[in-house]
Amino acid sequence: MLDARREHLDALNAAVNEGRAERLMRAEGLAKKSDDLPELLELWLGWWRDVLLVHAQRSDGARITNIDRQSILNEQASRFTLEQIESTLKSVRATARYLAQNVNARLAMEVLLLNLPGK
Repeated sequence: MLDARREHLDALNAAVNEGRAERLMRAEGLAKKSDDLPELLELWLGWWRDVLLVHAQRSDGARITNIDRQSILNEQASRFTLEQIESTLKSVRATARYLAQNVNARLAMEVLLLNLPGK
């Protein structure tokens, strides 16, 4: 379970540093494991929540769930605007809803990854 968490967070952190072509390839790979997507999106939602809390400087240890990755949280909180973080949270939530409604997993993940802040 911890290995899956690490892999999912590593994928997210890599995606925000990738260009469009790499993000599309990553979306294809993630969509092939569609059974894992609800768990992945829940983890990503928690990640962006933590980024929002750090950005708002409300990051006491009791609120942050990804405390083991505090330095990456700090980096992303300073790198992205409040609007980008909020938009990403909305996109992750929407993607989870779309997948629950049985939309094409690859298309949903492509849209999500292309809308992530970063490059």
